[in-house]
Amino acid sequence: MITKYKRIIFTTIVLMGFLFSQNTSAQNVLMTGWGSSSTAWSLDQMQDHLTTLGYAVTQSNTFPGNVEGYDILILMGGNDVDIPEAVVDDFVNAGGGLVIFEGVVQSGSFDNTANSNPVSNCSGWDKRTGVTIVDPGHDLCAGLSETCSFDGYSTNSVMKTDAHVVIVWNDQVVFAATYSYGSGRVVYINDLQAWYYGYWSGDDVNGKKLMENALAWVYPATGVKENSARSCASGFTLCQNFPNPFNASTSISYSLLNDAVVTLQILDIQGRTLRVLANGMFTYAGNHTVVWDGRDERRLEASSGVYIYQLQADHLIQQGKMILTK
Repeated sequence: MITKYKRIIFTTIVLMGFLFSQNTSAQNVLMTGWGSSSTAWSLDQMQDHLTTLGYAVTQSNTFPGNVEGYDILILMGGNDVDIPEAVVDDFVNAGGGLVIFEGVVQSGSFDNTANSNPVSNCSGWDKRTGVTIVDPGHDLCAGLSETCSFDGYSTNSVMKTDAHVVIVWNDQVVFAATYSYGSGRVVYINDLQAWYYGYWSGDDVNGKKLMENALAWVYPATGVKENSARSCASGFTLCQNFPNPFNASTSISYSLLNDAVVTLQILDIQGRTLRVLANGMFTYAGNHTVVWDGRDERRLEASSGVYIYQLQADHLIQQGKMILTK
C-alpha cells in the first residue's frame, strides 16, 4: 500500500513539474477594425471570454500603425476603416495568427486581394440560420455539437483555391474556413452577428468553443514550451497537439511540403511504442490532422501521464510531448 501511494505521489510530482515547464506567457491578441460602427456589448463580452482562456486582449476600433508584439489579429469590419493589407500580409507571413470576420471583407476594409485573405469575392448580405459541419475531424470543430444553432448575417463568399471549408450554413454558403499563408494561419468566420449584435447569438456555448478553437488553430504555440510548432529543413512541420492537456482525445496536426512516407506513433515516457496511428503511409503534401483517442494498440484506455507523439517523414523525425489526464 505504501509503495502504491509513493508511486502516485511521484507521478503527481512529475506531472506538476511538466506542467510548470509549459509556456505560461499569455498570447497577445488585437481585436480591431470596426471604426465608428456601434458594437453594443458584444466585443467586451468576447474580450472577457478570451481573457478567461488566458489571452491578453486589446481592443482598438481603428487599425494601429504598428502590430509588433501581437501574436493574433482579429479583424472585425466597418465601412470607415482601412486596414493595410500589406501590413497584415507581412504579419501572417511571419507566423502571426489571423481571424477574419465577414464584416471586414464585406465592407471592403480588408481587401480580398490581400494574400492572407482567404476570400476571393463576396456578394449579398443575408440573414442565415443553422450550420452543417462538413469536416468534423478538423481542430476547428473540436468540442462542437453536431447541430450548432448559429444565426447571423453573412455574405455569399467565394473562397480562394487553397482555403479549406470546415463549416457551412444550411444553404451551403461558407460559414467557417481555414487558410495558410507563409508561416501563418488564418480562420475566416462568415457571421457578422457573432460580434456586432451579440456574441454568438443563437448558440453561445458552441460559439465560444468555436472562437477558442479558432485562436488555438491560427496560433498553436500553446502547451509545452520546447515542443511548440516547429519546422525543419526537410520541409515538414509538426504542431503541438490540441487540446493539451487532454482527457478523452487530442488532435495531432502536421504539414508536409512534399509527398512523403509517414509514420506517426504514440510512445510512453520511456520511449516504448503505445499506439501506431500511421505506419509507413504514403502521404501527399499539405496539412494533415490525426486524432488519438487515448487508447493503446489493444484499444485499452491509457493511464494518466506524459506521452510522446513521434512523426517520421521519410528519414527525418520530430517529436512532441503531451499530457493525458483522467
